[in-house]
Amino acid sequence: MLNVLLNLVLFTVKFIGGQISRSVSITSDAFNNLTDAVTTLFAWFGLQISALCAGEHHPNGHGRFEWVIALLSSTAVVIIGWELLRSSIDAVKNPGVTVFNLFTLAVLLLSIAVKVFMFLYNKRKSRESSSAALNAIAVDCISDAASTSIVLISLIVFRFFGVNIDGWCGILVSLFIIYNGFGSCSETVERIMGRSAPKEKIAELKRFILGNSDFLDVYDLQIEDYGYNRYRVSAVISCRPDIDGNTLITDIARLKLQIYEQYGYSILFSIERELPADNAISRFIDEKLASSSVPLKKLAVRVTDAGNKKVVLLTAGVDHRNLLSAKRAEKEITEKLKNAPEGYAVIPNVRLIVDPAMRNKRKIFGSAD
Repeated sequence: MLNVLLNLVLFTVKFIGGQISRSVSITSDAFNNLTDAVTTLFAWFGLQISALCAGEHHPNGHGRFEWVIALLSSTAVVIIGWELLRSSIDAVKNPGVTVFNLFTLAVLLLSIAVKVFMFLYNKRKSRESSSAALNAIAVDCISDAASTSIVLISLIVFRFFGVNIDGWCGILVSLFIIYNGFGSCSETVERIMGRSAPKEKIAELKRFILGNSDFLDVYDLQIEDYGYNRYRVSAVISCRPDIDGNTLITDIARLKLQIYEQYGYSILFSIERELPADNAISRFIDEKLASSSVPLKKLAVRVTDAGNKKVVLLTAGVDHRNLLSAKRAEKEITEKLKNAPEGYAVIPNVRLIVDPAMRNKRKIFGSAD
């Protein structure tokens, strides 16, 4: 609660300083601290709920509640930033006379010092608890220190050069608030939707599984983040066709224990006995993909033994630029694959893909699929 208290103190002294100096940029910066107090309070409330363990209706815990609260608070920040932007534009159109005084100067210098302290404090706490919320608060604190520095510059410029840039600095602070709000919204929405784990982490876990077992391969390894350091991990393992059932059960139990001790993950394994794909099923799949009205690319094909039938697990990709047609493509190819050759059943999985050239362009702008 230290963050909330300090932000409320900064809001109070800055608001008084803004009224005394008749500075719209200082007033905007004061409301920036007020929004920080509110969002920090929301984050604290979200952390308390997210710390609750799993329940009957939420078997994966309540960790994602923190993200819901973060989304609501980020939206509030954007709205407040927009209102402050409107006020700053009015100040540019109808500039007033800013009054320079030592009280306001001291308030701004104190605010910068406090925000730097809060940045260091929250950064240390985020490392200790591995909290994304505290890390976001730390980043916001150093951003606030920068925005307050802009306000301080406007005051100094007016005092020594007689140029009133108060409204323009208010616009900069408002845009800064809106930018942070949208950035936080984007990050939170991405986490709520469920982003993939880093490829390096998946590759490391796959190497660990194969290095500590005699399984042939690992597929569909997924690490799902449910917030508050709670993860659900699942994978499909391919085993030898001649492996004994009791040996397989023992090997899986041993591997689960090793993964829990090494990474802290409780992993769910699905077992497959992989078979080679014959020419008939390969031609059938290629023909159906080629006849699709939306271009589909074959990404992976696995054939497993289901007793009376062979199950073909097909992963096909549709270009992300055909986003609006992806659902139609999935429905269409599902219907086409129902008429599989005798003895086979095909289960399709259609996913969006980005070509390498486009992927590199997106990384330049800080985006990832």
